[in-house]
Amino acid sequence: MAAVAEVSAAADEPPEKTWIHHIFEGLLTNETRCLACDTVTSRDEAFLDLSLEPKPSLARALDAFTAPEKLDAKNAWRCGGCSEPVRATKRLGVAAAPEALVVHLKRFDARGRVARKVDAHVAFGARLELKTTDGGAASYGLVGVLVHHGQSTHSGHYTAFCRTRSGAWSSFDDDAVRACALAEVLRQRA
Repeated sequence: MAAVAEVSAAADEPPEKTWIHHIFEGLLTNETRCLACDTVTSRDEAFLDLSLEPKPSLARALDAFTAPEKLDAKNAWRCGGCSEPVRATKRLGVAAAPEALVVHLKRFDARGRVARKVDAHVAFGARLELKTTDGGAASYGLVGVLVHHGQSTHSGHYTAFCRTRSGAWSSFDDDAVRACALAEVLRQRA
């Protein structure tokens, strides 16, 4: 019986963090505020990437990700202070920025019978400032871009652009590797 108890206790322990967590893990704060009594609940969630809806620019996609969402009659929130469903605002924010940031653009819209590709260009630069909930910011330099070519989730081809330690950029397309300029990288529909 003791062996069963030890296995159950081990299953309840959080998994050990790996080097991936130390490099890519950040912390999101999910905050909900009651508009009637101003009660606030907050929950922190670890993340390894930010998955964003495509917007005209990466900065606007980040702004949309952290913009307050109104919860009303259709999706009212049950407030602990009011003890009933109420109107509220819900907001995500980056509480702790990771050492290296991975941004994923949601390029496929799965609503409907067939997933369609969202092929709009999202402008991005060689540098990104990520605001944190404490009023600070983390600064990141672009080191890689992955691009899907094709129109569906069932077919297509991926290419990549990577910056070397010297700062030069390279394009990778299967076994074809070539030097390229930053301007070409920034034109991609990542």
